Amino acid sequence: MEFLFGFIIIIGLSEMVLRFAYLKYSPFYVRLFHAFGLLGTSFYEEWRLIGSRIHRGGFTSYKQLAGHYSEISGMPIDEVKKRFRGGMPWERRIGRKFFSGAHGLFEQEISLPMGLVPVKNMNLSVFHTDSDGFRCTYDPFPDIYGEEEVETVLILGGSCVLGVGATDDEMTLPSRISYHLNHGSSRGKKYRVINAGMLGYTALQEALTLMMHRGPLDHVLVFDGLNEVDQDISGTDKSAFMLLIPNVTLKSLFFKYLRGFAIINVLVIFLTKLKQDKIPIPKPDPSSIYPHF
Repeated sequence: MEFLFGFIIIIGLSEMVLRFAYLKYSPFYVRLFHAFGLLGTSFYEEWRLIGSRIHRGGFTSYKQLAGHYSEISGMPIDEVKKRFRGGMPWERRIGRKFFSGAHGLFEQEISLPMGLVPVKNMNLSVFHTDSDGFRCTYDPFPDIYGEEEVETVLILGGSCVLGVGATDDEMTLPSRISYHLNHGSSRGKKYRVINAGMLGYTALQEALTLMMHRGPLDHVLVFDGLNEVDQDISGTDKSAFMLLIPNVTLKSLFFKYLRGFAIINVLVIFLTKLKQDKIPIPKPDPSSIYPHF
């Protein structure tokens, strides 16, 4: 009995230490809340993703990431920290699940036949969507839609077009294009630019978005290609129709519950690493990157 009690204590302490270490780029109090199992799921997801951005960007702390965003945006660093954080563990998020939206984490819904799209009229700290579910774009002429002198530009693409990592809606690629079109040498014309970028979208989903667009279009820009390569390498089907296949079983729910423990995640990562070392990395087949066209 004493052995069992001691074993449980060791497992519990190990779980707390691993939880604290897992969010190593997050503020101390966030890590502490997570260690004791008091950090909500959405808070954890946002801080984990922020940590991934810090690591992938070559930074060593959240302060360095905030300083980088401050430098490229001209925004005071305190304002960046306030708007780009994953939320405080003690905050109540009335009317929204996530806080920032800056790092590609926000609520989505299924919109057939395209697939997952951002929720309409979303209002996060740096990410907002309109009534069609598109990310809001810089618009110097919001009150003259429908007039003949306004030309509509639809920009299709994946996360780069959507603006993952952008410091504001007005700093995305479509917003900057809108700014330069309307303030550059455009011969007096006015342009309305629509940001139709979506996370992980491929050429097929973009074609469906274009075909289902309501209203006149004068110009269409497409900026993508990487997601097709990723889909070909991973061998996964990201089409909307795959989302309809039910995949919720008692077994899947049980494993999802187990993955909530840091110890289990460490074991999974270790076993996955062993497996990957034995399997060669597949190379993309250029002939299958665009299988639908």
